[in-house]
Amino acid sequence: MRYFFDVYFPRYGVETTYVDGTDSQEFEQAIKKNTRLFYLESPTTFTFKLQNLKEVAAIAKAHQIRTVIDNSWPQAGHRQSVPLRSRPCRA
Repeated sequence: MRYFFDVYFPRYGVETTYVDGTDSQEFEQAIKKNTRLFYLESPTTFTFKLQNLKEVAAIAKAHQIRTVIDNSWPQAGHRQSVPLRSRPCRA
């Protein structure tokens, strides 16, 4: 995904801001006037850190920002949809 955010999406005017994500307030501090989406990997690739998804979703909702959570790293038997009125997306 990093390739898409760093190389592909800028061709279409999409800007990306990265945060560590372990502190939910980092998401709120990174919000700009043009922020439309939070994209999270949970757990994160390589470091396997987890975000507080409820807090991040609450921040997003308060600012009318959509949230995408990619949890494709864990095997299907070990993951579950987050009960935040999220809709699972199957590939």
